[in-house]
Amino acid sequence: MSKHNGDPVLSKPRAKPSKAPSKPRAKPAPKAKQPVGPINTGHGRLSINLGWLFANRHVAITGGPYDQYTPTNGSFGVCVRAERIPQDKVDVVLPIQDFQVPADGAAVAVAIKGALEAALTGKDVYVGCMGGYGRTGLFLALIAKAAGVSRPIAFVRRNYCSHAVETRDQANYIRRFNVLPLRWWLLKRCWSLWWQGLVA
Repeated sequence: MSKHNGDPVLSKPRAKPSKAPSKPRAKPAPKAKQPVGPINTGHGRLSINLGWLFANRHVAITGGPYDQYTPTNGSFGVCVRAERIPQDKVDVVLPIQDFQVPADGAAVAVAIKGALEAALTGKDVYVGCMGGYGRTGLFLALIAKAAGVSRPIAFVRRNYCSHAVETRDQANYIRRFNVLPLRWWLLKRCWSLWWQGLVA
């Protein structure tokens, strides 16, 4: 209230300022789906930089239990177990008995070439047995040896899985296996891919 000539006078309530009509809010854009990680993770991924002698190529191969492998358009599966060989979802089969070594050295060389060729051409290579340790570790160590790694068993245990290569026989097989023909093939293949990329 306020006084006017000594008489109380009721003051009119102040009008609230009018608000401008609010604009309708735009709906937020839907959140983009988060990219899904690699399907085939296994126990680990062995990465090898081949160096300048091999045209600075790089190969990466995943290992683990073969039952965990899911084939995709860009994947390549190498099964190194003799039991429960899948009828599908496999590109190369190298049958090795549990805790044993391969029986056929020529088949080993073919399997290694297949895995390296797939890795060099950008496929997601997965190698597996039952548990993903002994026979898988043996195969990965042979690949590392073919790639020029001087201590392939230690390299695989350090960079893939500490339990890789389970028996003395497997370790001795890796040490004795002659990778020289594979090294020559790998050298020529790396430079052939380099040249194809240059002239493409």
